Amino acid sequence: MAIALKGLTVPGVLALIAVGCGGAGAPSETPAASGAVDTGSTPATATAAPPTAAAAPSPTLAPAATDAIEATPGAEQPGGESAPGESFARVTIGDQTYEFAPEPGNGLERCDSNFFGGFWVLFASGIEMTLPGENWEAQGIVDPAAIRVTTSDGTEWTAHPDTYGTQPGESQVDSYSINGDSASGTATFVDTTNFGAEMTPVSGSFEATCAADFGN
Repeated sequence: MAIALKGLTVPGVLALIAVGCGGAGAPSETPAASGAVDTGSTPATATAAPPTAAAAPSPTLAPAATDAIEATPGAEQPGGESAPGESFARVTIGDQTYEFAPEPGNGLERCDSNFFGGFWVLFASGIEMTLPGENWEAQGIVDPAAIRVTTSDGTEWTAHPDTYGTQPGESQVDSYSINGDSASGTATFVDTTNFGAEMTPVSGSFEATCAADFGN
């Protein structure tokens, strides 16, 4: 059960939680009013309902704390600390730092600091992170530590030892530690945006925190 080389999906891991973790159902839509109808003696005539002002769209990502950095998918963000109790992930690749937060209401996202003793982050904003626990092999889980980041311009950075076209050590999580609801470490990334293109290893670091009420 290995993570896909490019997508870093975790089919085997997802299968382990398929029974216990269901995605939130999509909210039903309320049909728009068709308009008032004249019920007098004259033939009924449908009158179009007056247009209503469109609701302001919610931000793609809205961290719970108002003073936290508002993350957009894979956007470069200034350094700083996220507010207490907020799930987030931060990855630095070379001289660029990317910050990610969960999307409110997205039941498919995960931030689990005790996933079979390991650490798992999956945010639609552009990050997948899998850090094995000490007893993963004993539980039949063989996925290596791996991270994939997708930036706002579509660039994909991968740290996975099985990345096609790389030599050992060129694409991998170099070190990591899990401390309660948080994890951090270092990694070597390669740009896997274009299959078959030349890949140059770039050193980086990462950290993530999972709020107590988010998927733990």
